[in-house]
Amino acid sequence: MGENRHLATPFAVAAAAALALSGCGGDPSTPTTAAGSSTASASSTASASASPSESASAVPEPPSGSKWVEAPKSGIRFPVPKGWKTTSFREVLDSGDNKAIAEAAKAMGVSESQLETVADQIEVMVFGPAVKGFAVNINAVPQPGVQMPTAEMAKKQLGQLGGTVGEPVEGKTSFGSSLVIPYELKLPKATVQGRTILLETEGGVATLTVSDTSAKEADALARAIVESSTTI
Repeated sequence: MGENRHLATPFAVAAAAALALSGCGGDPSTPTTAAGSSTASASSTASASASPSESASAVPEPPSGSKWVEAPKSGIRFPVPKGWKTTSFREVLDSGDNKAIAEAAKAMGVSESQLETVADQIEVMVFGPAVKGFAVNINAVPQPGVQMPTAEMAKKQLGQLGGTVGEPVEGKTSFGSSLVIPYELKLPKATVQGRTILLETEGGVATLTVSDTSAKEADALARAIVESSTTI
């Protein structure tokens, strides 16, 4: 990578995730899981675009019990547990379906104008089961044309979120270096165990954020992403 490229930052990603999580951590009586399925007409297209073609023989098999989710702008495909629901808020907004847009914003706990900001940052978001009103999720944000930050810099940037940041773990994927920064974020209704994952790609850095209520499960999801993700 060229020396003149900017460094990737996990802060903007975490901030976007925190905005989303403030809605997911609300009253369990609200449609917390609707963000993964509230836009049947629009998100069905998003799900199709985020899942690899079954006929694509060159695509490797995902880990047992998982399925692939593709993030073309980020340049990767990553594994998530089967049954998780995928959505693209940009496709929801572009659909022009006012009811779907309103439902998506309500499920995220943000205004429709704020949903626009989230949609511009998050390429794809995958929702798992709700745990005490909190929707476990993974989001992917592309950062093209940037370099991997140092572990120290990434930790410092993520610390600006206001949570408790752990020690970054450096590693390798099949296509470049990786960096996983654990953090804990206390929300009104839940304590989020977050794992920000930076994956070096040929075109920049793919950034994923895992948000769970269990540190053990968050670690398992992050480990599967680092060990099994591929470029597309």
